[in-house]
Amino acid sequence: VGVFIKALSLLDPGLFDLAIIAGWGKQRRKLEALVLKLGLEEKVEFVGPIQGSSKRRILQDSSCVVIPTLNWEACSLVALESFACASPIVASDIEGVSHFFRYGDFGELVVPNDELALAQGIERVLIDPKSSRLKGKSAREYASQFIWCNIAKQHLRLYESLLGTEIRKVRAVG
Repeated sequence: VGVFIKALSLLDPGLFDLAIIAGWGKQRRKLEALVLKLGLEEKVEFVGPIQGSSKRRILQDSSCVVIPTLNWEACSLVALESFACASPIVASDIEGVSHFFRYGDFGELVVPNDELALAQGIERVLIDPKSSRLKGKSAREYASQFIWCNIAKQHLRLYESLLGTEIRKVRAVG
């Protein structure tokens, strides 16, 4: 997150209204001090942990979601949640996140731990809102395959292929 804050300091202040940092971590006080040191206190808000409708609203209202992860991720839940909310991402080009970009252009991938590269990625997304909306729409379409009913159907097809037979479908009546 420190690299994200440093990247924000490199951007034209008129390019964005507010950067929201969600969650609490061990480095929170250090990050708040960095925001003050860089003079970004009017541009950065720490909101703590978010979930449910608050998370959805923040993701849907964001011009982009920045994922400055430094370590490998098996599957970035933040990226998928952003995609589901039609928000393009600017993310570190690491395994797990970059995997999604094999299936479409959902934002920008940048060199990990490089504030200039991150700032340039954010800028590319923010200066072209029309392209960003298209990337967000594409991301949402991609994410739709991960809704629970589709996952259940995929598992059912897998079981059927392993068993070599069709599984009788039972419907619950409520």
